[in-house]
Amino acid sequence: MWYGTVVLFLLWVLAESGSGVGGLTQLRFPYSTTNFSLSLYKAAFKPEQNVVVAPFTLQNSVAMLYSIATGTTRDRLREVFGLPANFTEFIINQKLLHYTLSDAGGSEGFRMKNRIIVNGFREVDARMRDIMHEDLDTVLMYFDFAQREGVVRRANHFLSMRTNGLIRDTLFLGDVPKQLQMIQLSAGSFRPPFASGFDARDTIARDFRTGWIDKLYQTTTMFKEGDFRFARIPELEIEVLELPFHSRSDSALWIMLPDRDAELDRIVKALEPEHFDAIQAHFSMKRAGIVVPVFSIKTEFNATDFLRDTIGLDALFRLRELRFFDDHDSALDGVMHRAAISVHERSAEAGGVATVHSFSKRSAPAAYQFYVGRSFLFALVKRSSKQLLFIGHLYRPHDLVEV
Repeated sequence: MWYGTVVLFLLWVLAESGSGVGGLTQLRFPYSTTNFSLSLYKAAFKPEQNVVVAPFTLQNSVAMLYSIATGTTRDRLREVFGLPANFTEFIINQKLLHYTLSDAGGSEGFRMKNRIIVNGFREVDARMRDIMHEDLDTVLMYFDFAQREGVVRRANHFLSMRTNGLIRDTLFLGDVPKQLQMIQLSAGSFRPPFASGFDARDTIARDFRTGWIDKLYQTTTMFKEGDFRFARIPELEIEVLELPFHSRSDSALWIMLPDRDAELDRIVKALEPEHFDAIQAHFSMKRAGIVVPVFSIKTEFNATDFLRDTIGLDALFRLRELRFFDDHDSALDGVMHRAAISVHERSAEAGGVATVHSFSKRSAPAAYQFYVGRSFLFALVKRSSKQLLFIGHLYRPHDLVEV
């Protein structure tokens, strides 16, 4: 079971003083959004640390600024994210995208909640009010930022509640200076069960290698036999296992296992948007026994430099072209991105794992064995819209022990 896959996007705005979704099903992974996802992951990548990012949440939150942007900033957002020039079309596309991501309104799909906290009782721009009117998941709050403890407590409570408690204590007193005018919080969560859960009786410690070829380690892993889709990509030296979620979900978890002698950092550098189309095209069903580690990852990433320098959105921070308020324009001060993921079998509801040292009885073993016993990449994919909701890698499980 995939339990509480979570992302946090934190955006704070410093005001200067004195002054598409074309359809429900995509045949290919959209280049612009997939390239953004890979660029974010590569920017956050650290070869000897576990990493997870949620590119869609970051991209969607920044793209929402398009409705209140002017001049060069608006043009750059439209170019980078391929947004329509018409505001009404933009809003319609955003609502449709949110609806499809949530599995046609289901309670276990990808869910986003937004809060905008304004310093004092200031009038926000009409376009901002239109967005909040159209998007029921966006709520405006007013608070005196002189009471910094209250602002921090309110923000952290919202983020913890909307991320199933996996992300806590995100905002601190130092993040709320006196000149701060507004904080925008976006939290996304995703927690459907696997289509067929793992049996907790088969969750035991098994071998795992992570960078040290001269030592043997063990970590908690799950086992299951069944029919699964696999894809082999020789160019990247990886084999991909697809773990689908329940029948009402349109999402799947891809486990991308490098060949034994392949280096994780080389694969990440070579990974391009078209490789996701190749994986999708090469999937075939196979009867197999699979071994997958139980793992949890949390990552914090300051996305300011990434958006400003890597993606080319420096206008967001350099120019005062965001109409948050009626009385003057503003610019971004910084963007913080946090994400967390927890993967385990169906019975481990609180993030723990029921571990025993015996196998349940079963029929003759499957001929093919897919053993995830070394560092690997993963991606949570929305199959109809071809969105990368989460992407990352597990270098070293947290419970790794030498044997």
